[in-house]
Amino acid sequence: MSTIKVDTIQKLNGSVPKASDLGLNVSGTILQTVSNTTNTPKSIASSSFVTTDHSVTITPTSTSSTILLTVMGGHAWNGNNINKVRMFTIYRGSTDLGHGTGGVWTHYCNAFNAQPHSGSIVDSPNTTSATTYTVYGRGQDTSTQYYTVDIGGSGTDDVPAVTLTAMEIAG
Repeated sequence: MSTIKVDTIQKLNGSVPKASDLGLNVSGTILQTVSNTTNTPKSIASSSFVTTDHSVTITPTSTSSTILLTVMGGHAWNGNNINKVRMFTIYRGSTDLGHGTGGVWTHYCNAFNAQPHSGSIVDSPNTTSATTYTVYGRGQDTSTQYYTVDIGGSGTDDVPAVTLTAMEIAG
């Protein structure tokens, strides 16, 4: 195995090379990943999108970067004995990234049904400032639904974790 040691790297004109000059930051590569995991019980009793308080903040390194957002694991719960639909979306600040009232992902729940979260969307924030993404949820009506809750529906014991992840992808 060989080792190369240098004090500085310069281009022919004497300037300091950018990461792309060195083959780094190539379009499509993942530059950074930030995630936040929660198992704090959260109920939702609204037919309009309301915050779940589950968020992650990422500071893109370039305005041309895109952010891949995923929400995985845990489970949502329909806390009543009727079939219900619940929708979840992701907001960047006050901007809903989802598809109108349908959100980013939807669960159709049979009575007392729990389902794991599995949603993703790509955002182009066009900024190098710290950017916060938050999961929001809503029900088809104002009956109580849950973003995170235990399998028995009481909301407090053995709540499976759900993870929100933001990955910056070089543009």
